[in-house]
Amino acid sequence: MFYARQLLGLVCGVVAGSLGLTGIVVLIGFAALNAAISYFYSYSYLQVDSDKVESSELLMEGLVISVMNFLVSWIVTYTFVFLKASSPSLSAIP
Repeated sequence: MFYARQLLGLVCGVVAGSLGLTGIVVLIGFAALNAAISYFYSYSYLQVDSDKVESSELLMEGLVISVMNFLVSWIVTYTFVFLKASSPSLSAIP
């Protein structure tokens, strides 16, 4: 679950940055997608018994690091895709 979330954060960040998406809506959308996929994966695919494991434990495992992966990949991708062409100082970067 932990590594799947990290991969999800990285992929979603690169996609959001490549498409030029900005704003709090993207961050909220990622949080909702992350929670939905984690819930589906845990309870439907792995068939975790909800009586033995709290749902908050599964939803919070690796969440902060996943959000940080998303933010870093989103910012870096957006910067190099959209701001590199408009800034002369970044255009010099090969």
